[in-house]
Amino acid sequence: MHMRAQSVCSIFVLATSSLLFACVESGASSGTGEDDGTTTTAATTGGSGSGGDDATSTTTGNGPSTTAGSGGDPGSGGSGGEGSGAEVISAFGAGELPEGLVLRGGEALVGMAMTGVIESVSLSDGARSAFGQLPFTPPAGTSFMTGLSVSLDGLSVQAAFASFTEEAAPGVYTFPADGGEGVLFGSHPEMLFPNGLAWDPEELLEPKLYVSDSALGAIFVVDGLTGETDLVVTDPILLGGGPCGSGDVEVGANGLYYVGDDLYVASTDQGVVVRFDINDGEAGPPQIVAGPDCDLLAGIDGISRDSNGTYIGVVNRADRVVRIHPESGVVDNELEGGALDFPASIARSEDGDFIVTSFALESGAEGAPGLVRVILP
Repeated sequence: MHMRAQSVCSIFVLATSSLLFACVESGASSGTGEDDGTTTTAATTGGSGSGGDDATSTTTGNGPSTTAGSGGDPGSGGSGGEGSGAEVISAFGAGELPEGLVLRGGEALVGMAMTGVIESVSLSDGARSAFGQLPFTPPAGTSFMTGLSVSLDGLSVQAAFASFTEEAAPGVYTFPADGGEGVLFGSHPEMLFPNGLAWDPEELLEPKLYVSDSALGAIFVVDGLTGETDLVVTDPILLGGGPCGSGDVEVGANGLYYVGDDLYVASTDQGVVVRFDINDGEAGPPQIVAGPDCDLLAGIDGISRDSNGTYIGVVNRADRVVRIHPESGVVDNELEGGALDFPASIARSEDGDFIVTSFALESGAEGAPGLVRVILP
């Protein structure tokens, strides 16, 4: 396997909410079940709820392609933003930094990246209660909790945990359905930065959990019964530090969404969403769904799916919600700003609205971390 040295940065948030970046060298190879309004919906990461700024935008559209860097002819893109809005369901305190998200009926499970705590938040009134905790507090500056999921049978909850230190093992941790302390369930020697989680919704008897690794530029699969973890695919289009990177923290493969036989992957620094055809745990070549687009998709994080088959993504650095048309590759800018503050994870609720975590990673003491409801036309 060809290896290259990649600078991977983890993030430490001080009590003052200022940011430090601790970079370590790691080897990297080169080479968020369906949320259709059912009871369990997985996502892939203070102040009153103000409405988001309406926006209309059309990007360059391109159909499926195996060429990562190609553009395409201009798409016909529709109007985005009319009738859109965002409101805070529950406001969190400075430094809590909610990243991971999964919905269970009328509650959201929300993961606090830097503390390893998972809370239950009522979607109706924003009331918060304790759910679970990693078996340790993430070591400051080197480790953090990322995506959440719920098993297909509803009997357990999973949390991805990224770690660049021997003090805490990276991997997928599992919790009982009623909460408590998590235990390490799935790990791999090459896994450093597990991030997005998505179950194959068709594999009920042999459940498979797909995991993105934002440092390795890879997708892993975890056996839902045994925890055995295998590397599925690595590809340059999944690597961090791409043309749409921020220059600070390199983040590659991120939010996941699984539908049919296809795994959709948001690649943050590449500014793309790609699709892999999965057959018996093997992945075909990546097919471009949207992008590369550093104007609208730089920082694409969590992805979900609307009832009409379009994909809804959150773009963390731009405080933006986008709609992606998979057949044409056109991207509509649906919503920016307002209650959104570095949105990380997104999932569709039973009533058809989208629930988003405002990670508030870059806004310091002036940030507005919280759980946000996004209403789209």
